[in-house]
Amino acid sequence: MSDEVQRSLGRIEGALGEVKDLIERHFDDDNSRFSAIHDRLGRIEKKTWAAGGVISLVVAYLTTKLSGH
Repeated sequence: MSDEVQRSLGRIEGALGEVKDLIERHFDDDNSRFSAIHDRLGRIEKKTWAAGGVISLVVAYLTTKLSGH
């Protein structure tokens, strides 16, 4: 009976090792994907801030021209 228990524990340990490896790979994939998304979002934020500045300047210019100042 002791051999049977040892084999069962070995199978459980092997299965837990596989689960641990799968979770580690999943976390690594998530980290790489989230860093790629972070980089893309950073570029979009920069473009949005630049476009907002240009639009503000155009609106300010049109406001001064249309108001007669």
